[in-house]
Amino acid sequence: MQRRIQLMDKRKKLSEDDIKKIHRLLKQGVKGEAIMHLMGISSTHFYRIQQAYRNGEINLKRTSLHSISHLVAAGLPFKRIAWGNHFYYHYNTEERWFVKHRCMFGEGDDYEIVQDTLDLSLEDLLAKDWVALTWESVR
Repeated sequence: MQRRIQLMDKRKKLSEDDIKKIHRLLKQGVKGEAIMHLMGISSTHFYRIQQAYRNGEINLKRTSLHSISHLVAAGLPFKRIAWGNHFYYHYNTEERWFVKHRCMFGEGDDYEIVQDTLDLSLEDLLAKDWVALTWESVR
């Protein structure tokens, strides 16, 4: 038991490659306990990564829009958690404008384009609950 505790470093910082490796292992069906042991992370850290993975969130902590701006610039979908699952945006890198999507569950297509503008309030700009998403999670 003492040896196992030494293997778990709660302060360990994982790189983006480490997170991608954990996502691959989850996709392959590897059990959480094995992943925690392999990566040397605590259960709390693992469950945060797993929950973000299930939600299709790229960043593990909700943060400011500025902090995910590099992901937005790459064209990934993004949203505020406060919006629920109804809206998300993405930046069209070819046309260089923002596209807002709305969920349309049960109405044929899952999503429809609502507008080609970025419509944010001051509250949205200052919020700390922004997440970047994977395309698989919104399709």
